[in-house]
Amino acid sequence: MKRKLMRPLCTLLVFFSVLTMPAIGNAEEKFTDPMKYFSLPLPEGWHFLTVQVFGERQYIFSPGPLSLEQLMKGYDLDATFIFKVYALSDNKRKMTMDEILEKNIEYRTKVYGEHGIVLTTNSAGPGKAAGLKGVTANISQPDEKEFLFLGRKESRLYEVHYSYKINKEGQYLPLLKAMYQGLRLNDNRYKGGTKKFKDEKKTLSIILPTKWYMKERDDGKTAQVFISREKIVKDEDQFEVGITTIKIRRFSESFKIPIKTESAPPAEQVV
Repeated sequence: MKRKLMRPLCTLLVFFSVLTMPAIGNAEEKFTDPMKYFSLPLPEGWHFLTVQVFGERQYIFSPGPLSLEQLMKGYDLDATFIFKVYALSDNKRKMTMDEILEKNIEYRTKVYGEHGIVLTTNSAGPGKAAGLKGVTANISQPDEKEFLFLGRKESRLYEVHYSYKINKEGQYLPLLKAMYQGLRLNDNRYKGGTKKFKDEKKTLSIILPTKWYMKERDDGKTAQVFISREKIVKDEDQFEVGITTIKIRRFSESFKIPIKTESAPPAEQVV
């Protein structure tokens, strides 16, 4: 059975931004993501795509080019390596790793099932990736095998997932295992100073890294303050990290919301 690999993975996701990179490096070189968050050995000719979603960032590696459009439509690939980081909800922070793994597999089974794909899953016991201890599982379907690792550090959950077509196992499994074993988290914590940013009228103040940039806009109805790590000059400029506040003056007067009313039907007469 040939399936479109990515469609179940993006069924319930809302995408904000995507960064793609061309084929890079070889298996002997380390790839480091643009945010310097992690590094891993990347096979020659593989491509990289990162997708940001609510509370989650996915890093997707594939032997062939992969775009957001292909990801949303579903695209058949012989192998993929996915590294995900997301914040744990208050409820999941109270759960054990085995319970989180069970919920993860339950979710995958449900989503894939909605696309007519039957998964066979089994726990593979404890595992370790990127210096983190966690739990693992093997997942399979008629023409494909997958491996899943889940590890936790403080309030974040780290997921490693790789898959490959069964008839391509000899070609891709050694590469995927090397990526998994070579995955490392980097120390990218901010080490510079901080300062207090204030708007012109001194109605807002916030402490952020010194080298960040602030931009204000006030049209009389709304006052906006935007502070970002990357400098924003034009509206079409992009940023990776930022914070914005919006003050709305006299909301009911500045933003009229048309409300259509309908008269009630005449009361039924009782004779």
